[in-house]
Amino acid sequence: MDEKWFYVMGSEKVGPVDKDEIEDLFGKGKILKDTYVWTGGLENWIFLEEASEFSYLFESVAPPVLPEIPEVPQKKEMDWDNLDPEKAQFAINIGSDRGGEEKVLGLFTLIQLKSFGAEHRVNEKSLIFAQGMGAWESLGNLPIYNAVFPEEEAKPVERREGERKPITARILFHDETQVHDGICANISLGGLRIFMSDFPGKLGDIISMNIHPEDSEFSFVAKGEVVHIVEGNIGFSVKFVDLDEDAQGTIESYLNK
Repeated sequence: MDEKWFYVMGSEKVGPVDKDEIEDLFGKGKILKDTYVWTGGLENWIFLEEASEFSYLFESVAPPVLPEIPEVPQKKEMDWDNLDPEKAQFAINIGSDRGGEEKVLGLFTLIQLKSFGAEHRVNEKSLIFAQGMGAWESLGNLPIYNAVFPEEEAKPVERREGERKPITARILFHDETQVHDGICANISLGGLRIFMSDFPGKLGDIISMNIHPEDSEFSFVAKGEVVHIVEGNIGFSVKFVDLDEDAQGTIESYLNK
């Protein structure tokens, strides 16, 4: 009788599956060398690379290669005249408008921005970004200012020199060919959060990412595991997997900029 195996995906235990299926999952990058596995006869769960039954996977086979993220055309510029007021698409960079620590929040609808304006949670200096914009822009300089503050006149804000552009990402989910675009936040050596409308994945998914601040040399390619989904399905948090030295150096350079 063939031995059966169990493995952990995200927070879920999956199995029983055949040994061949474990090998196939590893070959596709869906499970990794540090994925927990178990079979009858083991006292505790162990890493895949610690299972003698799979030692051959690590003797001559290189680590799973990141799928190549295809080139995609740049998205069209923001169509301010035909915005869907109920679509979650705006990220807010708060803190800098009040002299505090910067923090990216999102994604929000135009209706939500209007409520934030009425509650004085945003002002003309609040930085806004959405796909189709080239950089963070002060709310006072955007065509939606009067929609957010209907009782006020627009208050143009002088652009600051040297202001960081948003970090964007092109994302490829396993077993897919479609590339998804997202807005990154809270980047660290451990992972990051990505905001996007209608997140198509699930917990435990392994994704490939091309991450880059617009028009910047600070770009890198990485692989990660989805460890959290933002309420409302508007984004997710990723834990980097096997981050190489080049990517680590790029992140450190960006954070220290």
